[in-house]
Amino acid sequence: KIFKPQSLADEGDKVLYFHVLILSYLDACGDPPRFETMRLQHAPKPNYSPGETIHYKCRLGFRPMAPPLPTSAVCQDDNTWSPLQEACTRKLCPNLGDPVNGQVNYVNGSTMFGSQAHYVCNEGDKFTSFFPIWMPFIYFSCLIALPRTSSTILN
Repeated sequence: KIFKPQSLADEGDKVLYFHVLILSYLDACGDPPRFETMRLQHAPKPNYSPGETIHYKCRLGFRPMAPPLPTSAVCQDDNTWSPLQEACTRKLCPNLGDPVNGQVNYVNGSTMFGSQAHYVCNEGDKFTSFFPIWMPFIYFSCLIALPRTSSTILN
């Protein structure tokens, strides 16, 4: 049996604790994967232990794909995240419909979330409103609509 003086035993305990602390940190997954269409359901943690699961939900303006794809990932034993792909797609917005004396032009030909629509008045007509840009923002939460005409008047 080998005896160590008490002070060396304490130092050994500190070194052992330090090694365990480092190994426990290394035995963890890093930041969860980031996605354009999805975000974490809960605030991210500094690290995740193998076996922990994270869940995603669609960001604003996106909806789950059909058929649904997985929206969770697991921290694996090799400290990597299980494979996960984008599981959401842009929402389609309702058609704005043409105003009485004009038309709506969809800039990229789409009514998907975030697309842009321009209101254009018929020749000789003017866009007027008591509220600036009243009509274009009927579907503000879905489309970005702007009045477009050389004779636009905003009261």
